[in-house]
Amino acid sequence: RSVRVHSRRESEGVGAGWVLHADGVLGAGAGGPVPAFDLTAWPPPGAVAVRTDDAYELLHQQGYVYGPVFRGLKAVWRRGDDVFAEVELPEQAHGDAERFGLHPALLDATMHALGVGEGVTGDEPTELPFSWTDVSLHAAGARSLRVRLSPQGVNSLSLSLADQDGAPVATVGGLMFRPVSVEQLSGVGVGGGLHEVVWRPLVSAGVVEGVGVSGGVVFEVPSVGVGVGVDPVVGVRSVLGGVLDRVKGWLADEGEGVEGGGPLVVVTRGGVSVGVGDGVDVCVAPVWGLVRAAQAENPGRIVLVDVDASGGVFGDVAGVVLASGEPEVAVRGGVVLVPRLVEVPAGAGGAVDGVPGVVGDGVVLVTGGTGGLGGLVARHLVEVHGVRRLVLAGRRGSDAPGVGVLVGELEGLGAEVSVVACDVSDRGAVAGLVEGVGAGLVGVVHAAGAGDNGLVGSMDGARLDRVLGAKADGAWYLHELTRDLGLAFFVLFSSAGGSVLAAGQANYAAANVFLDALAVHRHAEGLPATSLAYGLWDVATGLTEAIDDDARLMAARGLPALAPADALRLFDAGLRSGRAALVPLAVDVPTLKAHPGALHALLRDMVPAEAAPVVRTRTKGAGPAALIARLAGLGTEDRERALLDLVRGHAAAVLGHAGAEAVPAERGFLDSGFDSLTALELRNRLGEVTGCRLAPTLIFDYPSATELATHLRQTLFGEDTPADDLSAATADELFDLLDGDMFGSEA
Repeated sequence: RSVRVHSRRESEGVGAGWVLHADGVLGAGAGGPVPAFDLTAWPPPGAVAVRTDDAYELLHQQGYVYGPVFRGLKAVWRRGDDVFAEVELPEQAHGDAERFGLHPALLDATMHALGVGEGVTGDEPTELPFSWTDVSLHAAGARSLRVRLSPQGVNSLSLSLADQDGAPVATVGGLMFRPVSVEQLSGVGVGGGLHEVVWRPLVSAGVVEGVGVSGGVVFEVPSVGVGVGVDPVVGVRSVLGGVLDRVKGWLADEGEGVEGGGPLVVVTRGGVSVGVGDGVDVCVAPVWGLVRAAQAENPGRIVLVDVDASGGVFGDVAGVVLASGEPEVAVRGGVVLVPRLVEVPAGAGGAVDGVPGVVGDGVVLVTGGTGGLGGLVARHLVEVHGVRRLVLAGRRGSDAPGVGVLVGELEGLGAEVSVVACDVSDRGAVAGLVEGVGAGLVGVVHAAGAGDNGLVGSMDGARLDRVLGAKADGAWYLHELTRDLGLAFFVLFSSAGGSVLAAGQANYAAANVFLDALAVHRHAEGLPATSLAYGLWDVATGLTEAIDDDARLMAARGLPALAPADALRLFDAGLRSGRAALVPLAVDVPTLKAHPGALHALLRDMVPAEAAPVVRTRTKGAGPAALIARLAGLGTEDRERALLDLVRGHAAAVLGHAGAEAVPAERGFLDSGFDSLTALELRNRLGEVTGCRLAPTLIFDYPSATELATHLRQTLFGEDTPADDLSAATADELFDLLDGDMFGSEA
């Protein structure tokens, strides 16, 4: 059968061209019998070891940039013209191996051996695999390989791949390489797309009735509503303060007294909009941002549920909701819905060039416009959309760093620019700002914001107030004071920190969800509004000065930073879409697939389930039970060493390093580059792999890899349990011996 592989970005639309990546021929049984090559003797007799400690530095100089999962080269030998190598998937990708015939990172690593050794300087030309012939797979799901690469003429070689026992895994009769230039690779990457949250049915109406909440506690959030006599600025603080106190209390006592250690179920009414005509309470909606942060920091401890504002009852479907494992759901008419992030097709809502409406000589107000993202948007409005009158509002006004240069650039482009000092958390100041612009105001871009990151346990009313002021209060005041001016557009700069990146920023997440809800609320009133919940921009701002570290960490999570050009392209697409709440985000699906255990529920549709290969290589057990059984059979020193390797490996993966050696055993985690967000990720990873319930302050309580490894050993096995007492125990017996509260239900 002939095979061709083409692709195009979904966001480019049906009229875009397709790119041909590969073509070939598949044949049934073309590989014939299992080959007779022998790699059982290892290292190969007569082969000379080659230095590999600088392998990836050399490969980088040659133009190859490999992420953590692809750095699998462990050892290299040469014997004559043949090259032998040992390659292995890093531990964080082991669980992914069985989903492939041969994991692409493992296959790629077999060729890394060609870029090291005596005589390799790093100045060699960049070459990529071009033509594969006679490729056969003999066993699937390998985590490690023994490899022989043998030359087959100019720029061609054959490969023989075996498992850790020397049994054949795959053969490649011929592989040709061709040089590639930087220009040929330009434009390759994750450019970002426009996404939105859709709600999909989980259970049809009437499936489960009268089922109570088992092993959990329900906390119903009081509704406030937006109407006569209700000030959302006050109301949102009242609601959030009550929820914060309840969540902090729950987490502090670890749900004591709850049978089975069940979750706290936070129930809202009108907290989310699940579709056209479904209203949202702007005072209650921010609860979802705050609780999402608590969920990310404490996996499995809290469930979010939104019910009909008209009086839907959660108890009717409680059993289904809790059994589903979904962290957040909505119940409408007895139907359970779950949220998923999906890409918005290009041109959705009707494509119109430029900003909506007729701007002409009208004035566009940009809050937070004296620097950072606001300054970039101001330039974009002038250069691309022809805006000629701008008011840039910022807390420091003309005293903001770089504002003089920005104004000079905008004026050089033909714009008339006014800079105004305004604290948008002050209603009187916003009223003066809007009155000063006058009737000529045609558009608003609210990009002002403030950050105050911290774990949910450290949050209080003052920290909520500090972040809500610039974002939420300012947005509401702008909404109130401009609603009768007939604006052409009203853009709110929200953040994915309200949804998929909420950990460590409960106050910021709540403020951003308020913006999303306000956009929905304005649409219901027939007013223009576009809330853009951006992922990280690849540019330093007042909120993200450490952009290099932030961008690297986000990329390691599968959510790389947006280049400014892509972010502004999505700004235009969002305006044209006619939708109220959108998520401009770059999503690196292969990286998400490499860490399925850390996948946020909103992103689950980004990584569809795949059929597993039928043929398998032998793999050791996985999961907490297998880990504990393996550790139990080790002596005390070996057990601690294994746990130290485990801690260092996961710490390196969180920080985006190639291997565990990048995290010194005795060096403090904070000195190695950890912050509160990466600390949480490491805690969650170790909790998942060991089955232990670990504190959010884990790396602060045990500030080095050595101390943390010791803590894990004591948690799993106690202070004085001899290895011999457990070495012959089965996994089930180990569960009986260990404290059951350490393990989740899946363990």
